[in-house]
Amino acid sequence: MYRALHTSRTGMKAYQDRLDVISNNISNSQTDGYKRLDVDFVELIKDSMECSGTGSTDDSAKTAALGTGVRTGVSYRILDQGILVQDENPMAMAIEGEGFFGLQNESGELLLTSNGQFEISIDGNLVNGDGYIVEIDNQESLEGLNPGQLQISNSGELLAIGMDGSRESKGCLKLYRVLSEEYLIDAGESLFKAEEDGVEEIDLGDSVDTFVKQGFVEKSNVDIGQEMVDMMISQRAYQMNARAVQSADDMWSLINNIKR
Repeated sequence: MYRALHTSRTGMKAYQDRLDVISNNISNSQTDGYKRLDVDFVELIKDSMECSGTGSTDDSAKTAALGTGVRTGVSYRILDQGILVQDENPMAMAIEGEGFFGLQNESGELLLTSNGQFEISIDGNLVNGDGYIVEIDNQESLEGLNPGQLQISNSGELLAIGMDGSRESKGCLKLYRVLSEEYLIDAGESLFKAEEDGVEEIDLGDSVDTFVKQGFVEKSNVDIGQEMVDMMISQRAYQMNARAVQSADDMWSLINNIKR
């Protein structure tokens, strides 16, 4: 009876963890650049039970392998691209195709993000909402430029537009490709850290499937409809495990009453 209680309890805990992941996805469905989380289930180690009786062979006893429940594995990010939506911010940027923008925090660490809500800082840098500097190759100061004077080409080049229509290059955005989602470390607010050997720079000059779009922003890749379906399935599974716990507890109480 204890085995039934334990197995059902692990099921309740696993589906509660999955519900927490789904709830986090739903709450971030409107967060720019958010990448949805998912989680796998992992079977717990099997136990063996000796089954005695008379069979068709000479063996008078056999063993049966029984599962001891389930747990959730490590949660992971789904890196599929969210939809690109036009934004009023002229410094908003989105990546069409694979890749992340690179940012530097106060410690000089490389952070990755799909959220391209940028602006020009007072000291002439392109920064995100937290003031982290956007990584740009051969960057020249943007000081004195207003957003309407800066254009970003599909290849990520920053062009300052003069009063006479002239164009002056101010550098080129650095984009990064993550070799596998397992190299990503969540840093909060749609930001990620990446292990050094798990990321590489994208050469936009040679890329035929990755482009930068100015005036657009990538939205969350959460599909609310699918998340609601997953939530209902997880709730049903949680309820079934809870009923199994209740049934095992009722049978245990019945046995205890018989002994009395």
